[in-house]
Amino acid sequence: MEIFNKKEPKLKKEQENIEALQKYRESFLSFAKDNDISIPISLDGNIELKSINDDFGSLILKTQKIYLTKNKEKIEKHPPFEKHPYIAENTIKKNKKTLLLGTFPPPSYLHNQYPTLSNGSKNLKGINIDTAPLLNYFYGNKGSLWDKINIELDIEMIKSYLNRNCIQISDIILFTQRKSWIKGRANDDNFCNTIPNFPLLENLLNTENSIENLIFTSKGWKLKGRKPKQKMEAIKTISFHDNINSAVSIFLRSIHSLRLKIEFQKPGGNEKIEFIPVNYQKIEEFYDLFAFYIFINDRRLLLCLGNSPSGNAMKTIDTITFKKWIHFKFGDKGIQILNENPPNSKNEKPKRKRKGPIQKALGYNEQRDIIDDFFYELYSNLIKRNYEWIFEVNSRKFD
Repeated sequence: MEIFNKKEPKLKKEQENIEALQKYRESFLSFAKDNDISIPISLDGNIELKSINDDFGSLILKTQKIYLTKNKEKIEKHPPFEKHPYIAENTIKKNKKTLLLGTFPPPSYLHNQYPTLSNGSKNLKGINIDTAPLLNYFYGNKGSLWDKINIELDIEMIKSYLNRNCIQISDIILFTQRKSWIKGRANDDNFCNTIPNFPLLENLLNTENSIENLIFTSKGWKLKGRKPKQKMEAIKTISFHDNINSAVSIFLRSIHSLRLKIEFQKPGGNEKIEFIPVNYQKIEEFYDLFAFYIFINDRRLLLCLGNSPSGNAMKTIDTITFKKWIHFKFGDKGIQILNENPPNSKNEKPKRKRKGPIQKALGYNEQRDIIDDFFYELYSNLIKRNYEWIFEVNSRKFD
């Protein structure tokens, strides 16, 4: 199966991007071959799904360990492949109702894997990958998901919380490279040559389980190929955009790559919209929803798309989900206040100054933070499967 490559690129920029990602991949695979390690990925990016197993992961880690002993310049130019550090198994456990999925942790977890290469602060082999996470677990950094919903950074307390709410946690990426360990190292768009968590998807779809909804902590997805003002009858193919590396986008692309029947349905609606070219425009209407049903080979799942809990706070203010929440909490007045305080700069300081007038106009005091309130309400209701709240906020419309 071809996971990495795009076929027949039409644009010069797209071709250049493909060639760059091939160089990243080939640097690591050629290094493995030179060290008598045979990783079952061809240099052109082909891999059999059945090869993605524990032995495959061991080969990646074996190569990575040797690779990281090499010179700093090589590692900076082409970071190694990484295996997800916290996914121990991909069996869907009994009585779980929700599957919580992110993308992949920041490279700072490598401090825990390679303490001899770490200087104890931010550097691994002299490369700044930030300090080791406070918790060697999903969302283990301060200010991440657990902080947003007021859960102490303690593995046993987190697992207890997840068990009480019938939640299984994992990530959609099993293996990946990064374009850089220096710039944007934790950003989704920094991932390249990604191998999705196909074993988890196989267990989700091919075995009996009680999962009824998926929560993604990295959102944003689009269809690929439609040109502005293009007539719908001219569209002959349909696919998910492959340059968006959010958790839900990777999930949708992975499902589509397995050639499964996919249908969309709006909450409260009866129409099931099949994923075929003639329905391109109808599927685009789902972009503004943070909760909708998807049918995969007739298996119904509710997809809930949460804002990234570790993202820039001011980006949150500009998302449609935040605006829907504002409308739910404050009505038309809230939307008017947001419209009166539009984005005015790409620089961080002016952005942060913008939040003050918004909070003041909405009656917030200095001890409260509107972004914290949003994240707490959003994820608390998603995790507790409060469908009444989810569907009410999701249905909000405003000018």
